[in-house]
Amino acid sequence: MVVIARPHRLGEAIRLLRERAGLKRDELAARLEGVSPGRLSDYESGKPQKYDIDALRVIVRALAESLVVDIEELWTEIMAIRDEELRVREAEREAEVLGNDI
Repeated sequence: MVVIARPHRLGEAIRLLRERAGLKRDELAARLEGVSPGRLSDYESGKPQKYDIDALRVIVRALAESLVVDIEELWTEIMAIRDEELRVREAEREAEVLGNDI
């Protein structure tokens, strides 16, 4: 397992991994082909409602190289965190809809 603690949000996982690699956000962003520093910042802060899979692949590849870890293992962990975040968001939306119908 690559991630130190299992965060509940994808952005938090990216930030933790970046910090573990000893990189500042702009340093990681400089290694990301096709992913702007602004998008990386948005991802870390949890702003996007949808994640671009291609951008995530670029970010995960750069993190795996920086941490010298297996990219497939890291990708699997990142996707599990993303999937959990999406399930939580969907449950929150459903709860909000049900709350508004009462």
